[in-house]
Amino acid sequence: LPVHLRAYIYIDILGINIMLEPRFRILFGFRYFNSVQTDCFDQLLHGSNNVVISAPTGAGKTCLLELALIQLFRNPSHDFKAIYLAPTKALCAERFKDWSSKFDPLGISCKEATGDTDFTNLGDILRARLIIATPEKWDALSRRWRDNTNLMKMIKLLLIDEVHMLREKRGATLEAVISRMRVVEPTIRYLAVSATVPNISDIAAWLSYNCPNESATNGSDASKPAIIKNFGEEYRPVKLVRHVYGVEMRTDNYFLFERNLDYKLPEIVSTHSHGKPTLVFCSTRKSAQQATEFLSKTFPRLPNLEHLSIVGRNQVTYDHNVCILPNLELVVTGVAFHHAGLDLSDRRLVENLFIEGMVKVICTTSTLAVGVNLPAHLVVIKSTRAYINSRYVEYSDLEILQMIGRAGRPQFDTSGVAVILTTVDQKSRYDNLVSGQEPVESSLHLNLIEHINAEISLGSIANRDMAIRWLKSTFLYTRICNNPSYYKIADQEITSTTPRNLPDIFIRNLHLLEKAGLVRINPDQNITSNEMGKAMARYYIKFPTVQEVAKITSGAGIRDILITLARSDEFKDLRFQAGEKTVLNTINKYPSIRHPLKGKVKTIDEKVFLLLQVCGPDGYFVLLFFYEQVVESNSNST
Repeated sequence: LPVHLRAYIYIDILGINIMLEPRFRILFGFRYFNSVQTDCFDQLLHGSNNVVISAPTGAGKTCLLELALIQLFRNPSHDFKAIYLAPTKALCAERFKDWSSKFDPLGISCKEATGDTDFTNLGDILRARLIIATPEKWDALSRRWRDNTNLMKMIKLLLIDEVHMLREKRGATLEAVISRMRVVEPTIRYLAVSATVPNISDIAAWLSYNCPNESATNGSDASKPAIIKNFGEEYRPVKLVRHVYGVEMRTDNYFLFERNLDYKLPEIVSTHSHGKPTLVFCSTRKSAQQATEFLSKTFPRLPNLEHLSIVGRNQVTYDHNVCILPNLELVVTGVAFHHAGLDLSDRRLVENLFIEGMVKVICTTSTLAVGVNLPAHLVVIKSTRAYINSRYVEYSDLEILQMIGRAGRPQFDTSGVAVILTTVDQKSRYDNLVSGQEPVESSLHLNLIEHINAEISLGSIANRDMAIRWLKSTFLYTRICNNPSYYKIADQEITSTTPRNLPDIFIRNLHLLEKAGLVRINPDQNITSNEMGKAMARYYIKFPTVQEVAKITSGAGIRDILITLARSDEFKDLRFQAGEKTVLNTINKYPSIRHPLKGKVKTIDEKVFLLLQVCGPDGYFVLLFFYEQVVESNSNST
């Protein structure tokens, strides 16, 4: 029999009641582990090695994380801590809600640390056993590790969810955080879970673990790749069929292109839904409403809507409650829209009507990509770009995979279908992504200099040898060895163990930092961070911004500094919102604006120039701190 079928026989004999001690059985709402969970059970619950698991959506990866947590928490004689890192605040919130309800009754406290939570009190961290955070938040907290060495020593498990996010721009922060934690506390165990990717072995090599016993006996390298558990599509509990359609873009206006995709929706829904519930993901709220209106014209009015009675204009009675539903006229055709602009009660009503089968199609934004579990058989991604800051940008791979993952949920269906509508030139990319053939690359090289400066500021890098050791601990190093052309490094510069120019990568960035006055190289070749370098790390300032700040003369005033900061690299992605210039021009006339613009607001840096003046005490603190450092730095240099 195949392995996954033999596993089912095994779990029929050994159910959860036999395999787990009583106090942890309540964590699982089912009697038996599935084949993926059974295959990983011994390694996660009884082992101590680092593990990397690649499995399709719906394979029960959350349970695998919980098994590793049980392995850590089952011994009541210690207070060791675990960190869970997930790429989005929504996913962190979902895990916190679930795990706090499971672990708090066991006396294991959980804390959530994201951009939406006030988690600056280190006392909360000291008391928590399970900390749930985004990489950015844990980056901020772990940068204070030298002040909290005892806390760091208590961390014995680090869970990385959706580790394939390394290829995203934000993946650089995750990579830097993991590399830092490996240097700060070498005894931490790592468990990384991922969607199907072709180079899972590279992630395992990056998360290598120490083998002191083997090293002592035969003198071999004490580092071994993490244990790999790789499960293919045959382990998906619900079969998912994926289609990627490349649509010719006949106009340079992407708004019109996406609008024209509405005309393809009726045929796609008719062909692929098989009469079952459908989710259509759209780039904006307006796009979701327009798609709903277009689809409603092709759907007949439903003759009987149980529990739903129209009592007035846009008002319905549902479960004895009167609700105001802006899209009522569309709902009666079995189509509705759902986005964050609706009241919570309206969103819940649409979700309930969808679950009960009275609404067949929901056109939505990314609000339904995570969290709410809906019985969608078909998921349609109407264009692969989101409208952010007044422009269209490609969805991240993680967002695409999350949306696809809403199709064919195990509780509701035995199969699912996902359809992606994109431009012709992007079709091959999304074909590779949905088939698991898109390799995970590092994005650390895109802002390597900022991360090197941060590690110098923290003391993790104090000389050249420590720098090389840190670089070799990164996923970037692993991928440079295996795919040098992606990082613009010639193959002949790669040896079997180390890129020959690895020292040059560090030296080049170090000289840039030294030239900008951020670090100093002492006569003994030790590297230390200057106050400006520490400020850059503390406030997450980009290197080009610091270079411009360093050009400010000692006689510069607040207005000059404001102008420089307004042109910073951090604000390059900002855009004007509809009607915003009118508001900004009004702000410009406020008496409290010390440095008003001459004339009306025309550019983005002028917008930022004004907003910096109304950003509050924190903004001024950073501003004045930089001013003081610039004056001191320029005075010393002259």
